[in-house]
This record gives sequence, C-alpha cells and structure tokens, in this order.
Amino acid sequence: MERQNKLRTLKDAVAMIDDGATLAIGGRANRRVPMALVRELARQQKRDLRIVHLDRAMNLDLLAASYVDGDKRLLQARLQAASMGLAFMPLASSADLVRDHTTEAVDDPFTGGTVLVASALRPDVAIIHAHMADRFGNVVMDADCEAQPAFDATLARAAKRVIVSVEQIVSEETIAQCARRMLLRADEVACVTEAPYGAHPASCDKRYARDAQWCDETASDHDAYLRGIGARRLFSLTRRFATKL
Repeated sequence: MERQNKLRTLKDAVAMIDDGATLAIGGRANRRVPMALVRELARQQKRDLRIVHLDRAMNLDLLAASYVDGDKRLLQARLQAASMGLAFMPLASSADLVRDHTTEAVDDPFTGGTVLVASALRPDVAIIHAHMADRFGNVVMDADCEAQPAFDATLARAAKRVIVSVEQIVSEETIAQCARRMLLRADEVACVTEAPYGAHPASCDKRYARDAQWCDETASDHDAYLRGIGARRLFSLTRRFATKL
C-alpha cells in the first residue's frame, strides 16, 4: 500500500482548520509553542475558535481577547480520557476541585462510595511543534529534549485531527534511527509542515532559547517573519544546528 505524503505548506495546513473549531494548542508556557501555526491562524483570520491550552502562553494573545482560567488537573484528566478513547476519567484528588458541568460524582463499583469523574474533552484539531518529521508524518524528538513531550502526545491523541509543525523535515532513514523517540506515528497525523524556528519567540528545547525581547510584528508569511528577525539575532538564540541521532 502506497503511503501518503502529508507534507504541506503552513498556509495549506492551517486552511484545514475550520472557523468555530475547538483548537488544542501544544507546548508549555514559553517552550515549544507552535507559534508559526498560530501566526498563520491569525493571518487567515480564523474566527470563533475555542482554544484549549494548559498554560496561558503568548499564543493566546494573538488568538483570544479574553480567556477563562481553570484547573490544570481537570483539563489534563479530560484530555487523557479522550486520548484513551474513554468517556470520562476518575479524578484521584478532587477535594479542592471546583466542580462544573464537566464533572460528575458517580458510584464507585469497588468501594461502594462515590468518585468524581471528568468528561472526556475531544478537540476538533490539535496543533503542536516538534523537532523532526518525515514527509509521511512520523514525528520524533531530539535525544536531549528538555521539556517532556508527553503532554503534547496526549493532546494530539485526544484530538480528531493533528497538525504538526517541525524544525526539520528529514529522511525516512533518519526517522528509523530515532524510532525510540517517536512522538506520533504517521497514522496519527493529518499533516506536517516544516517551520524552522517555528516556536519563536518561545524556546525549542536545546535548539534555540526564548527570545524575551522580540516584539512580534505582522508578517506576510513565516519566511518574511524570519527575515524580519534577521540572521544575526537568530544565530544569537541558536543553541546548536545539528541534532543528535
């Protein structure tokens, strides 16, 4: 069976996201946030998106004028349930949780007591940023990844569709050498797009540091955005050019 080439431009990847979608955004705080995808969302003026993110990172400033904060444990449990194909997830420690329409106390069949459960949250689309992928959509991380990517994997598997931006598109042979660090398999990914410095101004593990002083400006596309930053500034942020296999 012939494998599908899932490599797309940033523009075409974001065009797959419908107005009104529930959109889950990967990354944590200011690490490995899919900023190239987020900026393209803003360029295409996607509307009425419901954003799901574990931390209030810089990406929300581009997409949402306001937001509602919530308990991270509850969000993680709801996404975990969806990633496992479950309708709900029990909450191990729930005494201090604020209950809402996503939680329910149910009978525990083993103890006879009650347990608080959270309903599964299944976003329409998840966008994440990673280190490498091949054109078929197999996504791997660097050997010395600083920020644990487990939550990104959970987020992706909870969603109905996954779009991944990566620092590099590499060969199938390179992916095979990195198989132990596989984040997502090709069958879990709708499309991949190559976006060098695609997390900027957030950091990307040991590839480049956070650019705390950069003031985001409007650019026509990702290449224009990088030209605006300039090679010298990008070089000052870069921690290394070649990844370890």
